[in-house]
This record gives sequence, C-alpha cells and structure tokens, in this order.
Amino acid sequence: MTHYIWHIDRCKQEFGINSLLNDTQQLSLWAKQLLSYHTGLPLDIDYSSKGKPFLKTRPDIQFSISHTSDYVAVALSDNEIGIDIEHLRLGKHHIARRFFTDEENNYLSRLPLSDFDVAFTKLWTLKEAYAKCTGTGISGSFNSTTIDLPSLSVKGSSLLSFQLTSLFDSASALYIAICQRD
Repeated sequence: MTHYIWHIDRCKQEFGINSLLNDTQQLSLWAKQLLSYHTGLPLDIDYSSKGKPFLKTRPDIQFSISHTSDYVAVALSDNEIGIDIEHLRLGKHHIARRFFTDEENNYLSRLPLSDFDVAFTKLWTLKEAYAKCTGTGISGSFNSTTIDLPSLSVKGSSLLSFQLTSLFDSASALYIAICQRD
C-alpha cells in the first residue's frame, strides 16, 4: 500500500486547470490525474454496482481518492483500500449522533471538550476511509459499523479483517485515514 498527497498548486503546475469545471470537479479530476501519474495508466475508470471506482484496464490495482479544498490524495494497493483526508473539523454533536454509532458517541462524550474536535475528525476520516474501502458509502456503513478509535479497529464488519491507519501531517495540517482490507 502506498499513498500520495499533493497540494493543488503542484497539481496546477503538473496537470493544468480545466476552466470548464467547477472547483469540486477540478479537484476530482486532479485526483484522477494523480492516480494516472503514479500508475502510468490511462484514466479509464469504471464503477462497480456500489459506486466504487476501478481501473478498467487493471482491475487488480485497487485505489481510492480524496480531496480537500487545497489537497488531493490517492492510495494504491493490491487489496481493497480507502483514503480520506480532512482538515480539522469542528465536531458537531448532531452530526455525530446522526452518523456515528452509540459506542462511538459514548467514546466522544467521555472526552474532555478540548479533545472533541480532533477525535471527531479522526473518527470521521476513518469511517469515510472504511466506507470507501468496502464500497458501502456514507449511508451504508457509517452508523452500522463501529470504529474503535483508541485501538484503530473495526467492529461489526463480519469476518473481514481491516487495517486502519490514522495520521496527522503537521506540514499540511491534514488528518489522513487509510483503511485496507487484509
């Protein structure tokens, strides 16, 4: 497994700007171009019935993309993989109640208020990476699968085994989460 994160200035320099696209479309295109750049493969992407993207010419290469307003990321692996990047999010209790499990909400409620936003951001990115890895999306797994933040483990994922990684890159101020199926 490997991952790449580029600032949008580097993407602009390497890939240029498509003036016909809105900001979100441009970020998504840059992420796909970053994928092509690091695999040497053309952008021939298709989608599974669950909406998970795959390379038509090399379905054995698993990938995931993510972006913020100023960074794009790609993760590559031989196994199913998901990546999410986020800047610190202000944790909102109503969002946590809607998307997190009771166990996750109980964990967050026991934290000092000063730790809530960081824990919320880490948990959100891990859940997003898990949803991308499994191809279930936000509605399919967010509040039915528990991520145990202290141990970085997945509960409620049947018999499948996943490796979770949670990183903070101080240079970019990004929280990075990667989920890979073992």
